Amino acid sequence: MPVSYQASAATTSGGSWLAVAPAVGTTSSSLPGGSTISINTAGLAQGVYTGGVSYAFASIGVRTVNVTLIVQPAGGGAAGLRPASPTTPPAAPLTAGTGVTPKAACSPTMLVPTESALVDSFSAPATWPVPLAITLADDCGNAVSNASVTASFTNGDPELALPLASGAGGLYSGTWMPGSATAQVTITASIAAPGLPQATAQINGSVSPNPGPPALNANGIVNAFSSQVGGALAPGTVIAIYGANLASVAAQPPTVPLPVSYAGSSVRIGGMPAPLFYVSPGQINAQIPFELDPAKGPYFLTVSANGAPTAPQAIHVTAANPALATYPDGTLIAQHGDYSLVTAASPAQPGEYIVMYLVGMGAPSVAVTDGAGSPAGGTLTNPPVLTIGNIQVTPAFAGLTPTAVGLYQINIQVPPTLTGGNYPVSVMQNGLTSNMTLLPVGY
Repeated sequence: MPVSYQASAATTSGGSWLAVAPAVGTTSSSLPGGSTISINTAGLAQGVYTGGVSYAFASIGVRTVNVTLIVQPAGGGAAGLRPASPTTPPAAPLTAGTGVTPKAACSPTMLVPTESALVDSFSAPATWPVPLAITLADDCGNAVSNASVTASFTNGDPELALPLASGAGGLYSGTWMPGSATAQVTITASIAAPGLPQATAQINGSVSPNPGPPALNANGIVNAFSSQVGGALAPGTVIAIYGANLASVAAQPPTVPLPVSYAGSSVRIGGMPAPLFYVSPGQINAQIPFELDPAKGPYFLTVSANGAPTAPQAIHVTAANPALATYPDGTLIAQHGDYSLVTAASPAQPGEYIVMYLVGMGAPSVAVTDGAGSPAGGTLTNPPVLTIGNIQVTPAFAGLTPTAVGLYQINIQVPPTLTGGNYPVSVMQNGLTSNMTLLPVGY
């Protein structure tokens, strides 16, 4: 699902040398947004200039990427944007007559560190690995590879040394494991290098509670309409996945096609991403991809929450295994011809046509995209047999529900010979029988 954002640039050292475009945009896992960050060194004296590019998202607040600009002496230009690798001066000086102004001599006087992994106002989960990185140059734009860099934390975590990861880029990095949740934490990098004054760099954020890694319940993957433990599942079926810490919040995507990643959670079945109907810490509803071949398998399902995966759990895939939509009391969910609900107070009438809804009926006769609304005319390659009471009924239509995701319907005429009462209803397909439900019939 696309997420809207606003982008803005600001300088902490004065001036308007930093800009970002476009100012608004959208981003998603399938189509990431892009920004063009530009600088204008006109009128800037030699020195170090700092700023940031901020991205405001409605759901996760504001995140700011640090930017450092080093302006070299007259003729030298700008060393470039940080956290990109520093610009290294040419190995030999330019000479007069080449049409290029020779670079003025530059003697470094200070260290210039930039945090290049976390962004300002970060939010990190407790006890999970968090990358830290410092890109280090001097004020002449040279990468500094002989420094010692140590990070300290205001939440009481022990100091962390950041060893040199790339000498050419002046990159120092390490992994921080936040010990406990806190609403505010400041990370301070202390840097020392021979011949230059010590320097520091700071970044602020928070550490959120982390209830632990995600886990699947034993036999916790079931048909969303029947909850039959261990039952085979058909391609296209809407399933319920039960476990712990499967998502950080309860959330439901508002639009179709459904996303394959939402609120930090995702599901893969047989290595394929599964569209998500709903995510929460204890339950995820997803769609089994239509592309899975029932003749192969078993297939393994994993859930990832905020980057951490569950252990895989095997599921058996079959061509079709229908399940009827029911109310909690076991009554069939069905509609009259005017789309009003069939209930005990408004029962189905003998001879009238009604519509009932199912999942798990397998491959349709038309191509369907996972997570997308179904096209019209999607009949079934594996026809069902429906029984009401002890009467076998031939459906007027059995197939996909147009515009719905993973939902099927059967249109039938209620047998005219029925009298008032509650009649058991079941559907058989692929040699498997659906859950039993009751249809109220009146006069």
